Amino acid sequence: MYGLPVGTDVSFLMESSLVQVCIGENETILNMHPRISIMIASVVRVIPPGGAESAFEDSRQLGTALLPVLGSSVTDVSIVPPGTLRLTWSSGYVIEIIDSWKEFESYTVTNADRTIVV
Repeated sequence: MYGLPVGTDVSFLMESSLVQVCIGENETILNMHPRISIMIASVVRVIPPGGAESAFEDSRQLGTALLPVLGSSVTDVSIVPPGTLRLTWSSGYVIEIIDSWKEFESYTVTNADRTIVV
């Protein structure tokens, strides 16, 4: 799929907290409580509170940029067309996960036994 449809129910992300950032060679994985995981292999925009927006494609750089979000909870979630997942955190950070790969999976969101592949 290219893009995440605006009508996709992602409300389960609300109030989930980031407990772990895993960094791989080609992906960054966000493990959240309760039982939610987001695998990211695409471009991500990170907007710190009061700071300038940065975009990351390298998983090592992205993982490092997300460390200040650890322990934060999702306070708002939305889908920005054509498929960007936008998460606002209690720490004031905003993370936009972009569907930047037409040929491959850009990101997956897993909640217990449900998986959304974008």
